[in-house]
This record gives sequence, C-alpha cells and structure tokens, in this order.
Amino acid sequence: MRHRIWWVCFVVIGLALLIVNSPAFSFNDTPQSRETLRAVTPVYVVIEGITPELEQNGVSAHQLKTDVECQLRRAGIQVITTAKERESVKSFPAGLYVRINTLKSDMLKSEFDIDYYAINISVELIQSCLPLTHESLSRVSQKEIDPSCISSHSALACTWSTNNIYLAGEERIIAIRDCVEDLVAHFINAYLSVNS
Repeated sequence: MRHRIWWVCFVVIGLALLIVNSPAFSFNDTPQSRETLRAVTPVYVVIEGITPELEQNGVSAHQLKTDVECQLRRAGIQVITTAKERESVKSFPAGLYVRINTLKSDMLKSEFDIDYYAINISVELIQSCLPLTHESLSRVSQKEIDPSCISSHSALACTWSTNNIYLAGEERIIAIRDCVEDLVAHFINAYLSVNS
C-alpha cells in the first residue's frame, strides 16, 4: 500500500510538471498547425533544459542538437547552424525548440534504492507570424504586403508542437535521446505532409 501512495504522488508531480511546462497556446499537431509548416525553411535548432545531472547521465545539449540537425537534414529540411547563416536569411528563420524538463523523486530513492525522474520532452516550432488585423487581412488578400517589412511587424509564436512525458529510473535517462528522435520524426512527418 505504501508503494502505491508513492507512485501516485510521483505521477501527480509528473503530470504537474507536464502542465506547468507545456506552452499555454500551443497548437500541437492538428491539420491547422500543419498548414503553418508549409514552406518553412530554413530551421535552426535550440536545445533547452539540459541540467548538469542529465549531462552526468550521458545526455548533452551538444549531442542532442547534432542528432536533431542530422535528422532534419536527412529529411531534406535546410538547417541553419551559425549566426552568420542566420543573418543571411531575409526573414526570421523558424526555430525548432527541444525542451527537456525533469523532476527527480527523492521519495522513491528510499523505497526502491534508485532515482526516478518524471521527464517532459517537447518539440516546438517557433516562427515569425504576422498578427491578423482587419487592415493586414485586406492587405494580404490584395497581395499588398511587402515581405521585407513583415519581420518588423511580426511576433514570434509557437505554431506546431508535440510532447511526451514519462517516468524513468536513473539508468534509463539516456533514453531521452530516443524520445527526442521520435518527437523530431513526428515533426518531420508533419512537415513533409504539407511540403512534398
């Protein structure tokens, strides 16, 4: 019975981690959010949330960034890796953000003699968007908007996302790389569904 209470507490904490760290206005993966992926290129990759504890367990931001960039290139998606490349793009390039949030449970250490983690991994595409106003809608419909001025009137927004939450013992922390690979594959599938 005591073990069940600890597991319930851990699951509740894990779900709270998911809710607190999920983007509030994320579109997730819907037909509408997939449309925002049409003609998105190039993309830069950002890895967030790698803690020293994760690095000690073999998960580094550099390795994940390299993995994601290679996966995108293999799918035919142009990737920007340097500030110079980013400056050469006329409009603001889209960013593929991989966010990793972990919560370690010290409560289960005494019961099972192993560290357990609630892990939330999200992959989000952040891109420059033009706010829709009555004036901008009429200008878009009449094709009067100069693409070079869009960046000065635009805002950054998450237009597509997916995530996964799971529980893992310390020995399975390295599985974060596999989960990131799966989520990026989901992004690639969504991207290719509107760009093939």
